[in-house]
Amino acid sequence: MAGVRVQFSVREEMEYGESMYVVGDCPALGQWKAQKAVLLKEQTKQESAEDEPSNMVTWEGAVVLPKNTNVAFRFFIGKMIRPRPGKLMEPVIEVILWETNIQPRQILTPDFDDYELPLATFGSYDGSTTMSQGWLENQMCVQVRFHNNPIFMWKSKHRSQLYSIKCSPLDYELGVDGEDSQSSGQNSFFLEDSSLEGPPPCDRTAMMYYNLNQGELKPARQPPQGCLYKKDDYLVFTSRGFNQMHLGFQLDFFVHEKTGDPRFVGSAHLLPPKVERSLFSKRVPIIGLNHRPIGEIQVETLRITPLPIYDWKMDVSYQNHWKWRKDGATLNVGHRGMGSSYKSTPPEKDSRKTNLGSRGELGHTEDFGHIVANVKENTICSLFSAAQHGADFVEFDVLLTKDRVPVIYHDFSICLSTAKKAGNDKELLEVAVKDLCLSNLQHLKLFHRSSTSGGSSVEVSEDITEEDQLPFPTLQRCLQRVDQHLGFNIEIKYPQNLENGECEMENYFDLNVCIDRILDVILKHAGERKIVFSTFHADTCIMVNLKQNKYPVLFLTNGPTQRYTPYSDWRCTTFQHGISFAKAEGLLGVNLQAEGLLQDLSLIPHIQSLGLVLFVWGEDLNEEPVKQTLRNYGVDAIIFDRIGNPKPENFMCESNSSLLDLRVDLATHKAREDDLISSSGTCIDNPASSTLRHGNGV
Repeated sequence: MAGVRVQFSVREEMEYGESMYVVGDCPALGQWKAQKAVLLKEQTKQESAEDEPSNMVTWEGAVVLPKNTNVAFRFFIGKMIRPRPGKLMEPVIEVILWETNIQPRQILTPDFDDYELPLATFGSYDGSTTMSQGWLENQMCVQVRFHNNPIFMWKSKHRSQLYSIKCSPLDYELGVDGEDSQSSGQNSFFLEDSSLEGPPPCDRTAMMYYNLNQGELKPARQPPQGCLYKKDDYLVFTSRGFNQMHLGFQLDFFVHEKTGDPRFVGSAHLLPPKVERSLFSKRVPIIGLNHRPIGEIQVETLRITPLPIYDWKMDVSYQNHWKWRKDGATLNVGHRGMGSSYKSTPPEKDSRKTNLGSRGELGHTEDFGHIVANVKENTICSLFSAAQHGADFVEFDVLLTKDRVPVIYHDFSICLSTAKKAGNDKELLEVAVKDLCLSNLQHLKLFHRSSTSGGSSVEVSEDITEEDQLPFPTLQRCLQRVDQHLGFNIEIKYPQNLENGECEMENYFDLNVCIDRILDVILKHAGERKIVFSTFHADTCIMVNLKQNKYPVLFLTNGPTQRYTPYSDWRCTTFQHGISFAKAEGLLGVNLQAEGLLQDLSLIPHIQSLGLVLFVWGEDLNEEPVKQTLRNYGVDAIIFDRIGNPKPENFMCESNSSLLDLRVDLATHKAREDDLISSSGTCIDNPASSTLRHGNGV
C-alpha cells in the first residue's frame, strides 16, 4: 500500500438529515474545501444513558493518507443538498456546524498500513471547545421575524388570547414537479387537480427559531404546533436553502386555551418578493377556518445572499476566537485612529479644567476646554500615529461612495460650498456621501456636517498635499498601506431609524450590496491582519457573520444614554436585548457604550459568563480612572481618543515597508499643529447637533 489507511471516528448529537464530514490540508481530505470533504458513515446508535441524548451518533470512515506526514484536519456537521431532477447543478454540502479551534487537529501518519485514531468528541480537543455555525457558500438564508406585538385579531375577545405561530417554507417555483404548469395551456389551472393543492413544502429547507425575549438563545427546531408568542417578544424563524427567491412561507396560528392542546384557528401566507430586496416588512391577513379574515399580522423578512464567487477554506477561523495578547490584558483601541478631530467633549463634561489652547495629552490639543486629536481622524496618518503611540487596534468607520467604493469616514453626509446667484456669498449644502463619487470626495472643497449648525466652518478637505493625511482614504489603501501588525476594528455604517421617527439616511444602498462590496475588498487585501467587525445595525451583524467564515463580529449598542438619540430597533434599546441578540446569532460579543455600562458594572461578569467578548467605547473612557476600572473588571478592549505611550521605533518590523516614510509625514504634520490650533476652522462640533440624525458616534 502506497499510503496508510487512517480510520477516523467521532461522536456527536445529530439532527435528522445531518451527517459528519472530515476535511483537511491534503488532497485526500479536500484541501480544506467543504465541497471536497470526506463523508463519514453513521454507525449504530448507542444505547442512551440517563445523562446522554438519545440522538448521539458515532461516525466512522477510512482515508488513505501519505505515510510519515503531518496532517491537519477538522470535523464538521453538514447536510447534502441535492438538486431537483432536471436542474443543472451538482449536489452541494451545506456546512451547519464546524470545529473552529485556532489550531486544527493534527496527526503524524505512521509507517505502517493501518492506523486507527481514538474516538473523538466533536468540537473538543487540546483542552478547548470551539465551534461556529456554517457560512453561506452557495445557499441563501431567510429570517422571518415577529416583534412589536404584531398579531391583531379583529374581534376584541380574541385579542387577549395567546397564540403560537408555526412557520413553514413553501416552494413557489413554477414546474417544481418537473413541468411548468403554465406550459400546459391557459386553462391548465382548472384541468389539473394537483394545481389546486398549491405550492409544495420546501423539504430542502430546515426551519429553526429563537426568541430573544425568553432566554432561548440557541436556535432550535420549531415544535409541531409552532412557537408561542407573548407580549413584547422578538420571535425569529430562520431557513437556509437554495432558490430562496421562490421561497414563501405559510404561517399557521394556534390559540392557547385554559384546557387542552393549542387549537388551530387560521393561517396566513407570505409570498416570495417581487423585488430582490434584503429587508422588507408587510402586513398580511390571517384567514380563519371559514375562509374569512379573522385578523392580521405584521411580518418582517430579511434575505441574505452568499458572497459571489469566493474560494472558501476551513483551515482557520477567528469568528469565535479572542486571544490577541498572550498576557490576556485589555486591548487599547484607538478611536478613529488617534481620536476624534471634528467632534470633542464639551467643557462641562470634561473634569479637567485647562487654560485656553494648552497642550493636553500626547497627540491631542485642549482648545477652549475641548479635547481633539491633532491628526485628522479616519486618515491613514491617524491610524499609523495611533499604532506608534501604543494602540493594539484602531477603530474606524466604513461606508460606500456613489461608485460603491468603501471609504473611511464617520458621518453619512458632508457639506459642499456653493455660490449664490447674486453676490459673492457662499452657502454650505449638506450632501450624502453616497451621492458623491470617490473623485468628488477627494478633490472638492468639503466641510464637516456640523458647519451647517452655525458657528465656524470646519473644513474637512484642507490644503494638504500629503496623501496619507487626506480624508476619505479607501478601505483598500488602508489595508495595503498600514502595517499588518496593527489590528483593525472596522465599523460598518448602515443607516437605521431613530426612536424620534427620523432616519439617519434615506434611500441607501441595499444591505446585501453594501456588505458584499466591503467584504470583497477585505477578503482580497487583508492579508494576515487581525480584523474585528462591529456595527450598530443588527442586520448588518447577521449578514457579515453569515457571508464569511474568518472574521469575528461585535454588536455595537448605546444602551441607556442621554448623549445620543436611541435607535428604534428592539435589539438596540437595552444592553440585555443586545446581549441576547449577540448570543443567539453566534457573534463574538458586544461593544457597549461606557455611559450606560458604568451605571451597572454587574453586566460585565454576566457577559463574561455567557462566553461573549466585551469591548467598551465612549467619551467616559477619556478619563484614566474609568479606563483603569474597566481594565480591573477584565473587559477585553477599550476604545478611546487619547492614545499615549509611544511604541519603539522598530514597531514597523519590515525595513522596506512602505510606511517608513510616514514618519517623515508625521514630523511634517507636527510642525503644522500650531497653525491648526489657531485657524478659524477649529475642530469643534456643535453639541446640540450631535443628537440628531447622525448622533450615534463610535
